[in-house]
Amino acid sequence: MSALPERKEQDLFYVWIVASVSGFNSEIVTYPLDLVKTRLQVQGETAKSGKEALGEGPQRGFVQTTVGVVREEGFFKLWKGMSAAWLRQFLYSGVRIVSYKYIKNKLIAVNPPEKGSQFPIWKSAMCGATAGGFAQWIASPADLVKVQLMMEGKRQMMGLPPRVNGIMDAFIKTWNSGGVRALWKAQLTVSCCSG
Repeated sequence: MSALPERKEQDLFYVWIVASVSGFNSEIVTYPLDLVKTRLQVQGETAKSGKEALGEGPQRGFVQTTVGVVREEGFFKLWKGMSAAWLRQFLYSGVRIVSYKYIKNKLIAVNPPEKGSQFPIWKSAMCGATAGGFAQWIASPADLVKVQLMMEGKRQMMGLPPRVNGIMDAFIKTWNSGGVRALWKAQLTVSCCSG
């Protein structure tokens, strides 16, 4: 198997795609844990939807919540909202890696390093923190929509009508409810549970 051309390893688009695909693969494995974690966080919320509260009901632990989702909603509902998680990975992983490389190579390391020298750890940490923060800000709307989609199974189980029907519907309804600022709303659990 021949090695990739040297220039491809430095191509930011190529790096973005590789980072995103890696994120997609890890998301498939970890997403059920994320869904259960979100359900546990919302379990005690008092946000109301009409006369029903999505936080009402039996208080369950991790195992009971996982088993409950499988029994009450179906095994594949552990991956409900995966499209938004993949969008978040595409934005977060790609932007984070590309931003890090750009900040490191274009803004911080203005002068080429001497042969054999290493990039200082404090500069690397500064690049990483900046790139990670920027990437999370960019990916935040996808996180919001992901939580909304994760909670749809619980709403349906309670006999409530669906709040959103897919990723595009969730983005449109969020935008219509408060414009661009609503996409960066900090109160995710209140937002996903309100009618």
